[in-house]
Amino acid sequence: MKLEEFLVQAKENTYASGNNYTDASRMKSKDLLYTADDYTYLDSYFGDSTFSGEEVVYQNEAPIWSMNYIGRVLDEKFKPEVLKQALQHVEESMPYRGPRIFVMDEYTYICDYNGDINWFSGEEKIVYNQNVVYELRFHGGKVV
Repeated sequence: MKLEEFLVQAKENTYASGNNYTDASRMKSKDLLYTADDYTYLDSYFGDSTFSGEEVVYQNEAPIWSMNYIGRVLDEKFKPEVLKQALQHVEESMPYRGPRIFVMDEYTYICDYNGDINWFSGEEKIVYNQNVVYELRFHGGKVV
């Protein structure tokens, strides 16, 4: 299995689905864990309406990929279901967050990034009636 394929599986089966929460790896963190083949994915984050976190992929218990993120809710019109639905549509060509564009009712999820699986950065936002109600920045890549 390729790293990109595993990342899609991991992201679809953790926060986006509400599954695979595990014991906190750090004080007061919320952690999600997913394993398939020789890969393990750990997403560990802090906070709720303003939050930060880190995703790490291990292969045979060695860290091989990481992504950091920080985000915040900007308006009470934000719906977590919109974000979770967008994240269910992660693509192998850009397995960082959700697709470039995802529309659900009056909400539009937008993800823009630069780089590739080895070294990337980007941001996502959710717009409701032309107002940004949520934003997040992320960056990461392969680690050796």
